[in-house]
Amino acid sequence: MTGFYESVGSKYLSDRITYNVKPGKKVTRDDCKVFRDMILAKLPIFLHGLDERLKEPTMDLRKDESSFIVTGCEDLKVEKILDYSESTSDPKVHNASAEITQDGSLFTLWLTGEVEMYEYVKLASSYLYIYNIFL
Repeated sequence: MTGFYESVGSKYLSDRITYNVKPGKKVTRDDCKVFRDMILAKLPIFLHGLDERLKEPTMDLRKDESSFIVTGCEDLKVEKILDYSESTSDPKVHNASAEITQDGSLFTLWLTGEVEMYEYVKLASSYLYIYNIFL
């Protein structure tokens, strides 16, 4: 099935979704550094077996705090818009407890409310891998 959509001239559905993360006002959280350290400590487990090139760069992330930060915010909204056949759907907005944004080479993990570490580490590892921060 690889290449089927391209062979018939169609895009993947995920290519047609515009995804906007809208963090609210920044808030000071004493636990942000702890969460960052915990996430980076667990990233090799989540990335295990995906690509050997990813193991060493996770060590670089631990040293370079300017590329991946964790920040608290009052509220966090995620807006998704589906672009299809010459028209666009109405935006769907929902609340989130964690989301990652990218601004150039800076990745920011936004946190609200209570932390479920598994979800945050899963989100961070998939985002960092998908967007090839390491490659």
